[in-house]
Amino acid sequence: MSVKKDYNIDVTRLLDKLSSQIEDIPSVMGISWGLNKENLRMQIGKIQGSLPRDVLEAAAIKKETDRIIDDARQDADSTLDQSVREAERILAETQAEADKILEEAKAKQLEMLSESEIMKLAAAQAEELKKAASVEADGMRHGADEYARDVLGKLEARIEQVRSSVERSRSELGVTSTKMEDSPIPQEELKV
Repeated sequence: MSVKKDYNIDVTRLLDKLSSQIEDIPSVMGISWGLNKENLRMQIGKIQGSLPRDVLEAAAIKKETDRIIDDARQDADSTLDQSVREAERILAETQAEADKILEEAKAKQLEMLSESEIMKLAAAQAEELKKAASVEADGMRHGADEYARDVLGKLEARIEQVRSSVERSRSELGVTSTKMEDSPIPQEELKV
């Protein structure tokens, strides 16, 4: 039965095709070369009218089914195209965001590395300054100690000279006391 319907649908399709081809036949002033358009149309109409109603309905259903399938294909293609474009857009945005995050991370890494290097350099310089200051302070302390020893040595030598001179002068004067209270110079003048 389906073979018969397919055959009848094919007949209907062929008749439709024949009808459209008749329209494409060249004509001059309504006269077609070698064909009578009106006669052909009338014959096709008779054939279509003699087909069983089921065949005509099947042909109409087949046409509508083909149209629905074509529409569904077009909708599916359109939806697929839109989905592909949307996926590409999302992918591009995601890639751009990932690139941005990667660049920011690299910049932060370089900044942290630079800060780390600066901190290391500052710490090394601080340590060098501390050592230099310590060496300089030790040198100054040593120099101050040397200076103090030298001054004290000179002072001691001068005091020894003064004491010797005082003893000589006493000896010449015949004074035997070596106490400061017995000195003719007031005590306030002896204190420096």
